[in-house]
Amino acid sequence: MARLLAILLMTFSSMSFAAIYKCEDANGKIVFTDQQCSDPSSKEEIIEVAEPAITALGNGTNSKNGDDNANASSECQTTANKVDSIIKDWHKFITSKNAQSKNSSVMAMYRDHQSGTLKQNFARKCQSGWARHSEVFECLAGASSGWDGQMCTHSNYNTSGWRY
Repeated sequence: MARLLAILLMTFSSMSFAAIYKCEDANGKIVFTDQQCSDPSSKEEIIEVAEPAITALGNGTNSKNGDDNANASSECQTTANKVDSIIKDWHKFITSKNAQSKNSSVMAMYRDHQSGTLKQNFARKCQSGWARHSEVFECLAGASSGWDGQMCTHSNYNTSGWRY
């Protein structure tokens, strides 16, 4: 049980925390719950567990308070960092296909990367377009290669029409 709790504590990181109560009765039986121990004679220990900022479905909504705008800032910074890490590979992929003219967003992001402004510019554009394009940004946050980035922004999948 302690191992499972340790794994859970290490797995999730965020700015908001939830409390888990460890209740031990007089017989030594331990129960973990999200509420205070019901038996006043129980030994109670409060354990703070970080709540993930993004729900398991990846919709960018904080599961605790539903504050989509607050999460957009965090999600956009994560996505900007990811795009910055794959843009060289993505640019190489586009140029190898001689498809620069069809991928103006990639070309513009690559120029910003070269000038050191991609993370800042992408995060700003992401935040301003979050409501309309969050699916593209969430897809890009999970991209691990230029090919993945291309798939996230391809017209077959980019139904909101996002452009950098």
